[in-house]
Amino acid sequence: MADVKVLGNRYISLILGLVLLLSSIYLIYSIRLSLSELLFSTIAYFNPYFLYFVGLLIGFERFAYGITGNKKFSYFFIGKSEYSGMYLYFFFIFGLVMGLYIAIYAIALQGFVLRIIEVIEGLGFILFALSLITI
Repeated sequence: MADVKVLGNRYISLILGLVLLLSSIYLIYSIRLSLSELLFSTIAYFNPYFLYFVGLLIGFERFAYGITGNKKFSYFFIGKSEYSGMYLYFFFIFGLVMGLYIAIYAIALQGFVLRIIEVIEGLGFILFALSLITI
């Protein structure tokens, strides 16, 4: 019975990683700003552009765990120490808050496709936070 839970968790992680990877790649491609403009607009206008790159890393980690079942990429972010629980809690709160931020930010966008992709990215962060409960 435990094998079904692990496989279900791996399939969910695989789908979550694929969603975060594809939506992050599309959103990074749609920005079309230089690095200095990207940093300025993130700081000055509170755009979530830097979170697209974070979503790319998290998406890769969840995708790799979904395929291999190996948690070594998770340990790259969380580590194996006495503070692992605190790091896990931080990533949980980070995923929830940033997912809500991206989803709310999507309301202000013009294009329909970009709105949908932004909402998917925000939901991906929230689902990432919820998937950390099973680690």
